[in-house]
Amino acid sequence: MLIEWDASFETGDQKNDDEHKYIICRLNEIWAQIGHDNDHDDMEKWILEYCNYYIRHFHSEEDLMVRAKYPDYQVHKLRHLAIIECFDSILIRLDVVKSILRDEVRGLVLTISDHMKNEDRRLARFVREHPPTR
Repeated sequence: MLIEWDASFETGDQKNDDEHKYIICRLNEIWAQIGHDNDHDDMEKWILEYCNYYIRHFHSEEDLMVRAKYPDYQVHKLRHLAIIECFDSILIRLDVVKSILRDEVRGLVLTISDHMKNEDRRLARFVREHPPTR
């Protein structure tokens, strides 16, 4: 578990605390999935779902701040934007990783194809012409 809910996270607002508990739960789920052999498309889907939830949470929180005339609204909103930028960075890096993996797999496919078509065929031809002794 990456992060565990405790009293230090409590805001005193049940709706907000429930949303924060859910956010922590999702963070732990994504963290747990990173250690497994998961498809990068699945990982991207989970992160996007989580990011979208977080954005909805931010909108709700920002609406509350505006209605309450919260004096630190602008600073708080900037911190929300910084978190969204972190999500964007992760998604961009995930795309880069997927692109690199695709290139690596293409290279692997070409290497294996070449090996089978050339080296293995040459070996098979040699063995046919020079049967091994038992």
